[in-house]
Amino acid sequence: MPDEMEFTRNRSGQSCELVLKGRLDAASSESLDKEIDEIVHSGGRHIGLDMGSVTYMSSAGIRSLLRNFKEFRKFGGSICVKNPSTSVSTVLKLTKLEALLSGAKPEDRSANDEQSGEQKWKKLAHDIPGLSCEIRKSASASPFRCVTYGDPGKLGKMKFQKDDMHSVRLDDDDFSIGIGAFGVDYEDCIGRFGEFIAVSGCAACLPSDDTKFPDFVSKKENLLPELKVLYSIGFKGEPSTSIRFETPPEKRRTGISDILGIALGASKTQTLGIVMVAESAGLVGASLKSSPVADGDLDFFKHPEIRSRLDFSPERIFDRSMVLVCGVVSMLENAKSSEFLRPAGSFSGKNIYGHLHAAVFSFHALPKSEIDLRETVRDLFEDRKLLGLLHLICDSREISGIGESLFAGGVIWTGEINQSDNVVNA
Repeated sequence: MPDEMEFTRNRSGQSCELVLKGRLDAASSESLDKEIDEIVHSGGRHIGLDMGSVTYMSSAGIRSLLRNFKEFRKFGGSICVKNPSTSVSTVLKLTKLEALLSGAKPEDRSANDEQSGEQKWKKLAHDIPGLSCEIRKSASASPFRCVTYGDPGKLGKMKFQKDDMHSVRLDDDDFSIGIGAFGVDYEDCIGRFGEFIAVSGCAACLPSDDTKFPDFVSKKENLLPELKVLYSIGFKGEPSTSIRFETPPEKRRTGISDILGIALGASKTQTLGIVMVAESAGLVGASLKSSPVADGDLDFFKHPEIRSRLDFSPERIFDRSMVLVCGVVSMLENAKSSEFLRPAGSFSGKNIYGHLHAAVFSFHALPKSEIDLRETVRDLFEDRKLLGLLHLICDSREISGIGESLFAGGVIWTGEINQSDNVVNA
């Protein structure tokens, strides 16, 4: 049995030296990727790979180094080879990658670049210890137009029928969540209706049948994602505000209610459409285990039958993953479309109501510079593995409640939803 590669970490702040010992081949390159991912998860952004004790490096090892180099460059980090062994040095020279992989050190970045980055974001004041928030606003963006389909109240009695289904096509400026399915017609979808999320021309749905594997469709040229929807709430338009938030490595978690509260506090209205891409520190949520179509006059939420209809996370799940969140939140108890909203926590003594879905992807770090919403969402669906989909909830039960979803850092895009006649029930 071949010897496994050995790794030793020497960490200092955001910089880390990772010492490799052994063969870097197809098997050990996966272990290297895991080591690097763990360093990034814990706050490391600049990694030096000491390869003085690497006796052999195959093409799989080269691929791993090159892939990680490109990923670190995207989010403003750095990764380089230090002290290469004769074997490693020879391979890097032959593949003409020696200069690429011995990239610039963090201190080589110009002060002008750092100053430019600071000028793009404005600090956001709040009273939450250990949470850094920076905000950008667009002067030209208009309020979101809220769009709803169907009656969410029919879920409680499982009274959805064929006439309740809507065929919905979703373009780049459409944002939506609810209960739906990918399929041809009602008969094709009847046993699979489940949670869905749609953001910027990409849509994902979690079937409620036995497969339990989320599926997705992305916009390609004139092909738009199309869902058969029982009910949904969403919005249409362009975000007016983006807020970057980050927790220090030693804290690494902030409750979603604090993030939503800061976003609501930065707005002129008390109701927002939101999209968030962030690193999860544990999610709390639920998903359908059976399709909520007409089945007599049943009480969906009755115990103990609900256990066969709803899959609830007994503890926080999907830690250290990338999450795409979309939904509507409000501090108004009687907001427009309030029938779609549920308690979502509190902030500064005020209740937050919302409806939020989250698509979960394999982890990758976000760039430190400004990021584009559509490009980021497309990258998630096209380059990352879709792991799950949840309706986020706040479990505030006094004794057994597990609380709310937690996040380490990310970006939230928002747009105001005015309490005027801009709500469309399609």
